Amino acid sequence: MNRTQKIARFNLTVIAIGGGLALLTVLISLAAGSKALTYFGFLILGLAALVSGLSQLIVRKEPGKVSFDERDAAIEKNANLAGYATLLCVFILTCMIAIPRVGWAILAVTLVAVKTVESVAVLVMHGRETNGAES
Repeated sequence: MNRTQKIARFNLTVIAIGGGLALLTVLISLAAGSKALTYFGFLILGLAALVSGLSQLIVRKEPGKVSFDERDAAIEKNANLAGYATLLCVFILTCMIAIPRVGWAILAVTLVAVKTVESVAVLVMHGRETNGAES
């Protein structure tokens, strides 16, 4: 597994844990009728987006090993394209909904959606390359 795949798996793990905790917190806040817990849930989601955005700095490369080649560059380019196409679609949909009081929550959800799509795209494209090489 190369560094790009490790970063993608790290992102998906952080988003799964952060998203699960955020969803659980929001559900508890709905049952309790507490707005403070709702804000805390979206804070957790925002922190998950921040950690996944900083994953390039958190997941270190191995010394003395080439961890990025032309194939990885093409995969990362396509994954970024998929992620930012998702960003555009989610942003347009949220602008059409236009709920001004929850703009910060929409931003957190959008950032998590972008990093999720990018990470899944990286793993899928690396999986295709691996399956194509074995054939």
